[in-house]
Amino acid sequence: MTKYKFSIAACARWETKNILEWVAYHRSIGFDHIYLYCNDDDPTELYECLMPILTGKDPYITFVHYPFQGFQAMMYKHYLKNYSHETEWLMFLDIDEFLALKGRDNIHSFMRPYEQICDALYFNWIFFGNSGFVDRPEGSVLLQYTRRDRWVNHFTKTITRKSALDIDLVVSKGEAGFWHQWGAVLGANMRQINVLGDVIGNYYEDFPNKAREYLDFEDRQARILAIGAVYHYAFRSEKDIARRLERGIAGDFHGQLAFKKVEDEGYLKAFLENFSQVEDVYLRDYWAHQREGGWRASIVPRPPGPNIALGKPATQSSVSEWSREDTPEKDASRLVSGQFSGWYNNHTNLDDPPWWRVDLEKHATVQEIRIYNRSDGDPAISGRSARFAIQTSDDGMLWSTVFEKNDQISFDGLGGTPFIWNASPPITTRFVRIVNLEPGYIHLDQVEIY
Repeated sequence: MTKYKFSIAACARWETKNILEWVAYHRSIGFDHIYLYCNDDDPTELYECLMPILTGKDPYITFVHYPFQGFQAMMYKHYLKNYSHETEWLMFLDIDEFLALKGRDNIHSFMRPYEQICDALYFNWIFFGNSGFVDRPEGSVLLQYTRRDRWVNHFTKTITRKSALDIDLVVSKGEAGFWHQWGAVLGANMRQINVLGDVIGNYYEDFPNKAREYLDFEDRQARILAIGAVYHYAFRSEKDIARRLERGIAGDFHGQLAFKKVEDEGYLKAFLENFSQVEDVYLRDYWAHQREGGWRASIVPRPPGPNIALGKPATQSSVSEWSREDTPEKDASRLVSGQFSGWYNNHTNLDDPPWWRVDLEKHATVQEIRIYNRSDGDPAISGRSARFAIQTSDDGMLWSTVFEKNDQISFDGLGGTPFIWNASPPITTRFVRIVNLEPGYIHLDQVEIY
């Protein structure tokens, strides 16, 4: 019984800025562990960045510093010799590669139909371009890069059953590039297929000609992309080729010299445009949804937009000895100040009925109104605001009731249960008024209008 079912082995050089998103993404799609080979001259910066997930009883990452620049094959052979026994299925990925599993977004469920019919599953690359960036922007790769090549690339990455590998054979005879395809180091009994279920066979013979012949037949490329591929964000700015060369060309990184010709011969922009032909928002939308998890964990829903009542002029039916300010206008305006107190920010006198009003200063579309009650722990006092109506007006004189809360159920504020009214459909108005349905007081914390 292995420790992990699905694991990734990766090497990283100059990847500190993007490593956390890459790790978080592959963790989100179900990979159980990552073996990360740091190829930086000094591992301190990358290690410090990852410390929160390197420690504890069962850290998500096994961190290895490999100080010899560019020897990717040696790093991966070190992994195979020392760590591959811990996992059932292994995959080699770079930090600019994201495995996209269409419609599943989970490696466990995605692999279920393949586990009985293959030992190595091949995913094609699809290249993404620089999306118009001259310099690399700060922030998310997945959210900012949405332009890709029209065509599936002939190169592949595999996820492979470890028990099907002869590790000693791979280590002794595996040539650089075995992380793309296993080639001669695997026997004829190795079941190797792609995501369409087609046997790999001679795909890598006379490469890339037979590979392109296979891919260009009928609608294979579209079918592959509809199932799963490795999204390769290789060129994230116009300066990325220069960055690759500066990063180092020692060892297996000497292949980066092939890109130097693109700059030397002056067709960099055309080269990048080839990788920017099609808009593809699959991973952008997936990642945006994942990032919304913070709002899904929020005690109040995410606001649908800016608070259009913030700082707008307001007034109310009266002031009292308990009011915070000495005029109805100043006291009422505290409810649209954006400054929560947890107590009350305004206080009318005993009126029949009390009301509060805000002027949006122009006609606006209202989708939602949030009313935050005082949260000072006395239900009898906060319950005074239980029954009320929401009214709107174009001129501040003629009012229409758009909602009425006619029950005795009280609501909270900063305790996490403010009253939220959604206008369906949205309404257009300039003035919004809250009117109690019985004699009493209005003493609230904040009112927000979206």
